[in-house]
Amino acid sequence: MVDFTICSLELDDGTWSAFEADWKAQCAKAGEGYDDYAPNSLDVLRGIVDGRVPPVGPPDRVGVSALRSDEDGCFYAACMLNLVRLPRLTGMTLRVRHVIVSPLIDFGIMDPNLYADVLIGLVGGVIHISESIFEANNIHFHLRSPADIDFFRAFGKALDGADVFRSVQNHGAWLHIEKT
Repeated sequence: MVDFTICSLELDDGTWSAFEADWKAQCAKAGEGYDDYAPNSLDVLRGIVDGRVPPVGPPDRVGVSALRSDEDGCFYAACMLNLVRLPRLTGMTLRVRHVIVSPLIDFGIMDPNLYADVLIGLVGGVIHISESIFEANNIHFHLRSPADIDFFRAFGKALDGADVFRSVQNHGAWLHIEKT
């Protein structure tokens, strides 16, 4: 298993530039163009970082985070985080949307087993964020694809059975985690 750190991507501190440079290099390694790589999701993430996409709710409750390897410094996933108050839920909910994995994984250059490690690392990182930067009682992950639903169903059952959270359930394309 790879050790990952989750970090916020910002213009001011250079993390967004480092992320883009890394993913441009990953696309080049795959023989693909960065501008053609997941343009819809990357445009949303870039728009949040540079302020072109207006946040849903207060700007201090929206951010872009990425999963970075502690070993090679590469970025392996990125997502939008949005802290909201949802009806019928106690406290705040951290929604995770626009999850995108690195070009090296997406184009099959990396070992496919790394995908599961990345998703597990992302969940762990978001849980950490929900206990620090964006304090939340609940976490809702929007899943990328039908294949993710199967992975998160199994992962959610394991988490739920571990008695770490009050509840872990799949609802359509969403994984809902209710913290204790």
